[in-house]
Amino acid sequence: MIIRRNGYGRFKQFKVKIDMLRLHSVLIALFAVSQISPGACFGLDRPDFPTLKQMHKEYYALIRTGILQMRYTRYNYQSEREISEIMRRHKAPPNSPDPNKILEYALLPEQKMDIYQNYTFDLSVQKYKVDEEPADPNLYKQPIYSRMGGRRIILSSKGTELRYSKEMNHAVVGDYANTLARTIPVYLGVISQRHFEEFPESINVTIFQDSLDGRDVLVYELKEPGRNDKLRIYADPAVGYRYRLIESFSDGKLVRKIIAKDYRFFDGIPLPSFHEDTIYRSDPNAPIKKTETIQVEVAQFNQVIDPKVFKIQFTTDSIITDAISGLRFKPCPDKSVKLGVEDILERVRAQRRK
Repeated sequence: MIIRRNGYGRFKQFKVKIDMLRLHSVLIALFAVSQISPGACFGLDRPDFPTLKQMHKEYYALIRTGILQMRYTRYNYQSEREISEIMRRHKAPPNSPDPNKILEYALLPEQKMDIYQNYTFDLSVQKYKVDEEPADPNLYKQPIYSRMGGRRIILSSKGTELRYSKEMNHAVVGDYANTLARTIPVYLGVISQRHFEEFPESINVTIFQDSLDGRDVLVYELKEPGRNDKLRIYADPAVGYRYRLIESFSDGKLVRKIIAKDYRFFDGIPLPSFHEDTIYRSDPNAPIKKTETIQVEVAQFNQVIDPKVFKIQFTTDSIITDAISGLRFKPCPDKSVKLGVEDILERVRAQRRK
């Protein structure tokens, strides 16, 4: 959300400044970690904006470990102008033998990704593991998508990430700052404190009641004085004032919409089992720029996680590439062994010293 999140489309970070982008930035990394009884917030009659901010802040400390199984789908839609710009920046055409040629995938007007992601995480030690595999085999049988259809495992530990391809028996290790905070989608449904703090002090907040899909919601409409931009947060008291819909407008036009629906309680914690994030552009011929959908199938929170989960079985033929130095080496040339990120980093440092 992730965005990207691994190579599957992390959310773009907006520069914080006092203009429409400050309003829109709250739409990035809308993460939820929460544990609250379904009726706990009903006693709060129309909580003001500072109260909403404090509620969401307190949700963050309540999930420490867990398992999440989901289907992640992404569509990127490119306009003719964007495709022409890609071709202009590259001299070599798609059928050129030049190694720097444009990949055919980059020129598709519609780019699709459809994968299953199984997360296991322990936030107390800043680690997670995600096992990814194709959700739509027919998609990845197409030649243009075939290179993207392999199964891979991602390990992350304190900002360092290792990406392992099972088909290639090859892993790349590197430093991906803030990866942990951006990628684990257990945070769906609650706005991050960081983005609350990005609102200017001059922001005007209007609160009113409304109905959304037959449910009573409280709408927080945020506007900056002197601008025709606004952000609407539709918060549902039945799930602790988590959002069911967020809409962002610029010059009166919808530029982003996030839908969170089909909330279910997993170990007492509300989480939307369907989450969709759509970004729009001003081009009337191609109004949608990107859509990301998450469908949660299984979620378990605050479970005991075996530390061995955060290790991968490497064989004597496995290859590691250090993304920083470009070094390639076999991490266990003598015998197969299970290794985690820290184990691999020790071997990387040893290789660098040679």
